[in-house]
Amino acid sequence: MFKKWYFWVGILVFLAAGGGVLYGVLTHEEPGFLGVCWDGVNVKAYDDPLKEPHPECTQKLKWKKEQFPLTYYIAFDKDHEDYIDSVIKGAEMWNREIGRELFKRVEQEDSARVQVTWGGISAKDHPGGTTTHTGSPDGPVGAKVTLNNPSDIHAVYRYAAHEWGHVLGLAHDAFPRSIMYPTQPDVTDKIDFVLPSDFDKKLLKEAYR
Repeated sequence: MFKKWYFWVGILVFLAAGGGVLYGVLTHEEPGFLGVCWDGVNVKAYDDPLKEPHPECTQKLKWKKEQFPLTYYIAFDKDHEDYIDSVIKGAEMWNREIGRELFKRVEQEDSARVQVTWGGISAKDHPGGTTTHTGSPDGPVGAKVTLNNPSDIHAVYRYAAHEWGHVLGLAHDAFPRSIMYPTQPDVTDKIDFVLPSDFDKKLLKEAYR
């Protein structure tokens, strides 16, 4: 009888703690697409569910299927040409994982929907990247990606792959092993955990295939 009492207490503890966590994981829904507010042809604000909500930005940031592949131009100066391959590989990762040509590099800037540039911040500032879109309430028509001070080719790959996800409209998610996690490691000699989550892949396949 004494052992049975401990058994049932253990079950209750699991349900209250571990079981609750398990339930939360199984029923969790990731943010998916960013919300957006447009101000003329520029983005007024974004709504990223992992940050402070923006109640006005309820329109989902999605491209039209006929806009694909999104052509992009890399406008790096000569000092950063060694990083171009990492940016290209970041775009190709999304093509491969979603199973269609979402991104296509072009050599002429005026024929590109997306421009990728190198930021000018100093080494003491936080590295990373930013993405902004142009368009209207009908949807996006262009985007600009700026990469800021990554330390090596592996960091450039991570930052570029992350920003390509934002170009597609994806918000951040709360899973450290996802490429859409808000913070990506700066210095790494391993390309681990740089794929989108299964949820994001399913979302993009449904929206863009």
